[in-house]
Amino acid sequence: GLWRVLHNHAWNSEHAFIGTVWNQFNANQLQASQILDSRSNPSAQNIGDASFLRAFSMWVILDNYGQVPFRDTQLPSSALPEVLTGQAAVDFILADLDQAIANLPTVSAGSGATLNRASKAAARHLKAKVLLNKHIYLGGSPDSGDMNEVISLVDQIAADGFALQGG
Repeated sequence: GLWRVLHNHAWNSEHAFIGTVWNQFNANQLQASQILDSRSNPSAQNIGDASFLRAFSMWVILDNYGQVPFRDTQLPSSALPEVLTGQAAVDFILADLDQAIANLPTVSAGSGATLNRASKAAARHLKAKVLLNKHIYLGGSPDSGDMNEVISLVDQIAADGFALQGG
């Protein structure tokens, strides 16, 4: 019945998959924040990787649950997390993606490089997804400036040799 409940959209907060997504992606966000903490003395590559992973984890939580708990690594673990919603959550995720893009390597399609690590193209792809759905998170209509930025991001991804394949 586990899959049937999901298929019928009849799950509740006690469903194992729902709780697992919540727990794992919030844990990923906290671990990435710990890497980004200045006390960790992260390298530029660490900053790029951790910013991308934190943005991705926060986006999954925002997209699924409409809000993102964020723990400040400077506060004790007993402190309640700040809950980011709407514009604050989107702004935080986009800022992390901009930081990731600035610090991640450019990896071209077909370069022989393994694609199992974050790259500028991966961060641009996620940023495009966030911008495409921004109006859903905030309410209202799509912003033409956001849509123009999506086009620019996709063009940059294509310039790295990545493309949608038909078939």
